[in-house]
Amino acid sequence: MKLVNIEKKEEGKFITRYDLAYKTVDGQDKIYEMISRDNDIDSLEKLKAKNADSVVLIMTSPDESKILLNKEYRMACGDWVYSFPAGLLEEGESPDIAAARELREETGLRITEIDDKLGVSYSAVGFSNEKNVCIIRG
Repeated sequence: MKLVNIEKKEEGKFITRYDLAYKTVDGQDKIYEMISRDNDIDSLEKLKAKNADSVVLIMTSPDESKILLNKEYRMACGDWVYSFPAGLLEEGESPDIAAARELREETGLRITEIDDKLGVSYSAVGFSNEKNVCIIRG
């Protein structure tokens, strides 16, 4: 498979939609629709950038008998969902600082310690290049 072109289709406040034109190994021309937190992708290198966009917090109680989940209404599915606390990194913010801020904003709780971090991973690899870092307490 070979990437032929990246075309910005629509830029929003938080996400930008792109069409990625590519050629399959058997010579067929295809278009792949995707969204990104990056509003300036014009090359494969920028598409593959490894900086995290967000943090996901996996928090347990001190005795590790409970795990923390948020119940939030999400417009994209039109319903209430349970999920780990999470949020976007602000400009110049480290994942540790973002995790502390997001936990405080979403739950009123404070991080007492960070036990581990999972490296950068994709949050919705089927349609986005958004990347996150998981912060673990427990």
